[in-house]
Amino acid sequence: MMNKFEEYKMHMSAIKELVKSDGDAMVQGFFETLFAEHKNLDMVLVYGYTPGFNDGDPCTHTQYSTLDGDEINDTVDLWDMLEVEDETGDELEEINSKLSREESQKIEFKIDAVDDLLERVYDTDFYLFAIRKEDGSVELTTGDYDCGY
Repeated sequence: MMNKFEEYKMHMSAIKELVKSDGDAMVQGFFETLFAEHKNLDMVLVYGYTPGFNDGDPCTHTQYSTLDGDEINDTVDLWDMLEVEDETGDELEEINSKLSREESQKIEFKIDAVDDLLERVYDTDFYLFAIRKEDGSVELTTGDYDCGY
């Protein structure tokens, strides 16, 4: 008979294998559901990192999400991703502008709920950019993120 610790180890091993084999599909499915539930959501950026220096405190993984166009553009080059010809900045103000504050908070809460999955799939020092395309599909772009310290 298996004790509870051995059962825990077995389940953790199964989760690691599932994430290894299907992690990208899980993340894609999460964001497709998120965008389907929130019709006014245009795009979102999630980034995670582990600082190399933290004033003597432990350096641990931290993860954030943002719906703000200016903040997203500070991390990824939205002009290239959106294929914008005239970089006036007006486009950034329009991003997610139809979301209410309450809906934005719900979206960020849902993303926070999958922090563990995102860290398991992408480890640390990553960004994930999710955008609703004109045809309604959701496209994910990932890359390296450097917090600068």
